[in-house]
Order: sequence, then C-alpha cells, then structure tokens
Amino acid sequence: MKRMAAVALAILIAGFRLCAQTAPEEFSRHFMDRTLRVDYYHTGDRRTDTITLDRLYKEGIWAGSPLHLHDEFNNGQYYVKIYDAASGELLFSRGFNSYFYEYSTTDPAIQGRQRTFHESVRIPFPRRAIRFVLESRDRTLNLRPVFSREIDPQKDYFDTTPPAGIVHVTRLMQSGHPHDCVDLALVAEGYRREDREKLDRDFARARDVLFSREPYRSNRGRFNLYGVFAPSREAGCDEPRSGKYRDTAVESSFNALNLDRYLLVESNPRLQNNLSRVPFDAAIVMVNHDRYGGGGIYNQFAVFTADSPASAYLMLHEFGHSFAGLADEYYSSQVSYNEFVPPGVEPMEPNVTALLDAGKLKWQEMVTPGTPIPTPWEKDHFDRLPAAQRAAHLQKDAYRGVVGAFEGAMYASSGMYRPAIDCIMFSRHTLDYCPVCRNAVERVIRHYCGIDQ
Repeated sequence: MKRMAAVALAILIAGFRLCAQTAPEEFSRHFMDRTLRVDYYHTGDRRTDTITLDRLYKEGIWAGSPLHLHDEFNNGQYYVKIYDAASGELLFSRGFNSYFYEYSTTDPAIQGRQRTFHESVRIPFPRRAIRFVLESRDRTLNLRPVFSREIDPQKDYFDTTPPAGIVHVTRLMQSGHPHDCVDLALVAEGYRREDREKLDRDFARARDVLFSREPYRSNRGRFNLYGVFAPSREAGCDEPRSGKYRDTAVESSFNALNLDRYLLVESNPRLQNNLSRVPFDAAIVMVNHDRYGGGGIYNQFAVFTADSPASAYLMLHEFGHSFAGLADEYYSSQVSYNEFVPPGVEPMEPNVTALLDAGKLKWQEMVTPGTPIPTPWEKDHFDRLPAAQRAAHLQKDAYRGVVGAFEGAMYASSGMYRPAIDCIMFSRHTLDYCPVCRNAVERVIRHYCGIDQ
C-alpha cells in the first residue's frame, strides 16, 4: 500500500511539473521545489513556552509561490523564520497561530496547568544548512525567539516514507500549477467508506458555497481544490460532554478548550499525514455531523460541521480566521479566552482596531468619505434586542453599507472597533465579508498566487 501511495504521489507531482513555470532564480538558489515539514511538541502554560523537535519530513512539491517567500502581513502570535546558516540572510518567513496559544490564554493555563500540543510548520526544502527559528509575541506583540535549531539537508535525517493508510484524493477544481494558485485541501472527517456518496455531495456543496461569495467568487480561477478522504471507522466526531467518542480520521472534537460549540482537530499527526498527500496552502476540515460547531486557527486549519443548518456560515466564518487571520468581530458570545490584547496595544488582525489614533486607522483608505470616526451606532439598543430582531435592526442602521469604525469587537464591548455595522465575522445575519475583510482575504490570495500587492 505504501508503494502504491508513493507511485500515486510521484504521478501527481510529475503532472504539476509538466506545466510548471521556471522557478525564480532566488528561490532555486536557496531551495529545492520540495516541502520540509517540521513536527514539534509545544508545552507550557501562560508563563512557560517550551518547544522540542519531533521529526523532519521531506514531502512533495512546494505549494507556495516562489515569488513571495517573506510574510509581510504582520499577523499571528508566532512566526517561523528561516535563515541561511552561513550568511544569516533571511530566506523565508510565515506568521501563524496555534492551538497551544489559544490554550495559554485560558484559566487553566493562567493557573499554571501545563499541556503539550503537537504542531507542524512547512517550509521550502533548503539546499544548504539553515537556521530554523520560531518566534512568539510578548504582551506588547513584539516577536522574540523561543526556539532555534540548525537543519542541514546533508546531515539530518528526513522521513520520506508516505504515511500508512488509505487516503483518496479528488481534484475538485484545477486551475493551474501550485506555484501560481491557492492550493486548498478540503479534508473529510468522520466519513466512513459507506458514506462516500454523501461525502461527494458534501464536497461539492462546500465548494459551491465557498465560491458563491466574494472575494472567492471572482478569484475562482486562482484556486486548486482537493478533496482528501481517509475513511473513518466511525461517523461523526467526539462530544466529550455527552460522553461520546468516535474513532475518526483526524480525531476532531467538540468542547475544545471546554467550550461547547468549539470544534477543533485533536490529532495533528493524523491531519498532517493526510494533508501530505497533496500540495496545499490552506486546509478546511469538514466534519460529518449536524451539530452547530467549528473553529479556525490562522495558517493552520478551519473546521466546520457539514450538516448543521448554519454550515455555510460556519465554513466561511472559520475560513476567514484560518486563511486571512481575521478576528472575531462579535463581543457578546461566550469564549474560553481571556484578554488577547492588553490595553493600549493595537491588535494585529486586519479587521479590528483599538483606535489608538483615529487619524491613522489601519483601513483608513477604505473609509467611506464623510463617515465619522468612531462611527455612531445604536449599540446599547442593539444589545437589548431579542436575537430574532437584531438582523432587521442592523438593516435599518444609518451607517449600514459604509466603512467606518464601530465600537464592539474581538470579545470586547468597548475599546475595540470593527470596520462595518455587520459582517460574517460579526454576526450570523449575513454570509458576506465586509469590504475590509474582503480586502484582507484578497491580499492573501494574491500572496499565494505570486501577484504583486
């Protein structure tokens, strides 16, 4: 079975290479057109942060753009940075968040209860020795190194054996070479072999929902979409509060961080091994369940339940988190996190602001002319309304449809501001991103496609 999987992967890579453009000289000088996956363990609590290396993998073709090797979004609690070991030149960088970071903001972590999480990052495979560095942000959001190690392709060992197990890959959309497109993996979770017909329908529905909304719709021709299916022994996912546990492909579970609706992947090795079958820039895990639930971790993965009545909202909202690093704009729902951004610090996320300087709003160029900053809205009245009446109230607001700075965002009723009165990152009343969120998503699409910003 491993030999068959290796042959299939070789055929897939060969197909890509037939239509590949010549990689830019700078990329070719430093990297092979392959992927280095670094697995590590992340242990700690609110005050401690320990990283230990697990294993190095040499995987298939590099999915990212060889033109954009440096991440300039300044988003994510962590950054992976790759330096040439001899010269110290920065060769590659990427920001991301992690399950560990979210845990570190919860009450158990603040009380000193340590946990260990398995994590992975992928980088282009180096030709020469590199310095692999992980950085984390301090309380003022400045980056500081927390782990560093030299990796030498001539001396270190790299696992090249395809992971065991059957994984079916379906090309749901093919627009071009991975270097020139956003490569998106749609991972099936909690689908058994006998659920294959349902899975195919769910794959198609998820694809159609995603590309029915902007800016994905107008950029459809810039995406490759893969369906990744490792059959689960049981359907669904874990529900710990109900005492229900299922043997599934990537061990997804409700009650993540002890929040009832929060649904995340609990087995990073299983997820990464399944993802290794395709080139990918981003991943969405589609769970075969009808409960409302989902989650999204920036530059890691999004998760949503396929059969929830709100499945379209869940997928688009959570993908906004994982793909573009968008913040939640709501302020009244229950969350497990404690204060993410200290007072007086501007958040990193592109769609929220502490409005420390109203004259230098981070989305200033998109503000509707004549709109006051901050932008008034009937927030107190909105908060008192029954949930069923809130959508109609937002529709009637005088500033609906404009870009400004509306107070109430990022789990804070005051002191944090969002760009629009309503957005899929704010409420379930719409499936559309506001102009600022659309712009943020568009920038990420261009980054992966090698298009200048």
